[in-house]
Parts: sequence; structure tokens; C-alpha cells
Amino acid sequence: MQAVDFLNLAEQILKERGAERNQSSGERNMEKIVSMFNTLTGNNLSTSDGWKFMILLKIVRAETGQYKQDDYIDGCSYFSLLGEEKSKNGNQKIDDGNMEHSKRRRTRRNSVR
Repeated sequence: MQAVDFLNLAEQILKERGAERNQSSGERNMEKIVSMFNTLTGNNLSTSDGWKFMILLKIVRAETGQYKQDDYIDGCSYFSLLGEEKSKNGNQKIDDGNMEHSKRRRTRRNSVR
């Protein structure tokens, strides 16, 4: 599988989960999960913390036992959901200029090697 295949499958699954749960924007339950967890434990985790927890869960699972495609697809999904949460709270938008800067930096770094 190519990297873009993992991303495409992650997108497809996010949309399917939203349809299954009658949520047009996709399944977004982390805020409720974290709220219930905080009530149960007395912690003060944020929604972003919840997504980070799920990312780490998938990293650990990917490193344990045999290769399972699901670990990497879900990891893509969770990381994108964390990005969505951060951009929503920070009111940040994708900036093509920053993306160009990153490409130049990678090119420069690769030429130094």
C-alpha cells in the first residue's frame, strides 16, 4: 500500500462512521468521551488530549505483534482529527505559503545530506 492509500481509506472510514451515527460531518465523540472520563477520574483532559491518547494507542498497537493495516489507517484518522480540533480552537487555516516553506526546507535539508 502507498501512503495515499492509507489516507484515502482513513477518509472513507471517517465518512462511513459519520453516516452510521447520523452525523453529517463524521463521527465526533471525543469531546463527550473526554468529558465523561474527566468526570469519572477527576482529571482535566482536553479533547486534543483524547486524540493524542488514541494516536499513542495506535502507535503501541502497531509496534506489538504482527502488522495490522487497521492500526495505520486509524492512526491517520486520529491524527487528522487532532489537526481538525487544533485548527478549530486556534482558528487556523491551511496556508499554502507555509506548505511551500516546508517543501523548501525539506529540499534544502535533503541537499545537505
